[in-house]
Amino acid sequence: MPKLLPIAYVIIFAVLMYVAAVVTDTLDISLATHWPVIVAIFVAGTLIILIGGYQFKAASTTVNPLRPEESTQLVTTGIYQFSRNPMYVGFFLFLLAWAVLLGSLMVVLVLPLFILLITKVQILPEEEVLQRKFGENYINYKGRVRRWV
Repeated sequence: MPKLLPIAYVIIFAVLMYVAAVVTDTLDISLATHWPVIVAIFVAGTLIILIGGYQFKAASTTVNPLRPEESTQLVTTGIYQFSRNPMYVGFFLFLLAWAVLLGSLMVVLVLPLFILLITKVQILPEEEVLQRKFGENYINYKGRVRRWV
């Protein structure tokens, strides 16, 4: 599978979720009118992504998920003490907000597929590179902090 920027996977999954909602509209859970919830989830995802990106920039390391070998620093503080992949958590929250907006029970089934795909095609290869590059420091970090949340 060719590597894409994670936002491309988010867009692909958002489209799949929309199609699932349209095809299975009989499973409507009527949450689409819950705008405060939708906005809160989306804003939380945005903040998490921005904070994670800022911390990478502040540490003068790459934010490019397609080139983890260019990492110059292992970031383990701030938001990275709660999740090894906060930016992916933020993208998941985008899709969760979209699922609530669509209001279809079927789209919820797509969310675990996003987690599986991102873990397989993006996170696991990143982890291999970071473990080779940062060795024992990364192994210890993995032991303290969960992959997602």
